[in-house]
Amino acid sequence: MRWNRLTRLLGLGVVIFLAGSAFTPVWNRAGQVLAPPAAIDSAEAIVVLAAGMSGVTSLGEESQRRTFEGVRLYQRGLAPLIVFSGGGPEAEVRARLARDIGIPADAILLESNANTTREESRRIARLLHPRRALHILLVTESLHMLRAMRVFEAAGFQVSPAPSDVYPAEVFTPEDRLWLMTRVLQESVALIYYRMAGYI
Repeated sequence: MRWNRLTRLLGLGVVIFLAGSAFTPVWNRAGQVLAPPAAIDSAEAIVVLAAGMSGVTSLGEESQRRTFEGVRLYQRGLAPLIVFSGGGPEAEVRARLARDIGIPADAILLESNANTTREESRRIARLLHPRRALHILLVTESLHMLRAMRVFEAAGFQVSPAPSDVYPAEVFTPEDRLWLMTRVLQESVALIYYRMAGYI
């Protein structure tokens, strides 16, 4: 009897939690904590973090968004170098796209071996520190930005955030808010892990 009551209470709690998540802006506000506002300024390099492929030769939607944001910043003359990260073919596909748009090949650097944000920060530091490029415009998803900024700062960079989106401010449908909830929880756990591991 007690078990049945606990099960019903748990089920009711889950329903209330999901309804609140889907129909209120609670996760929009939580997402804004993880999404520092853009601080676009002149820098010594633009760093575009990996986001993944949608096929063997095609960039995923988020990878395209980040790539175009990095290219746009370069075209504004905000930095003389642009670094594309991405395992497998992602970095090279991004670089090819950038060259097709008109970015000079000698302004593009690639990092294609990192598997985590921390690895990206360390490998990109090895690319940029010898060039004395310590102030970077960091391009990544808004919800990933806080963790990415902290880990790149720990790698010796001055970081200006250049998010590729404004998800927390533009998500309003119940389905999108549930997606936002998932991403906020994922990034919160990752941020806690990075802190406990001493990465940031």
